[in-house]
Amino acid sequence: WEATVPDGTAVKIYVKAADTINGLQSAVRHGPFETSPADLIAAGEIMGHYLWVEVVLSTEVEGLTPIFKGLGVQWICGGED
Repeated sequence: WEATVPDGTAVKIYVKAADTINGLQSAVRHGPFETSPADLIAAGEIMGHYLWVEVVLSTEVEGLTPIFKGLGVQWICGGED
């Protein structure tokens, strides 16, 4: 993802994956990921046809906020040996 994150602010990303949209509701929430790019493979079994992404912006400084600019996801298909 791309963001401007001044001192005293934060951007945290959480993800869920499931094979159905309804399955996202009860799927395991992974994160927070606080640096970009996030290594979802290292986070464990995040598998499914649907990916739910939650972006949380926070600040500890009145009048100062992070600016979230965008997010991309890349899927790499692992082949059978």
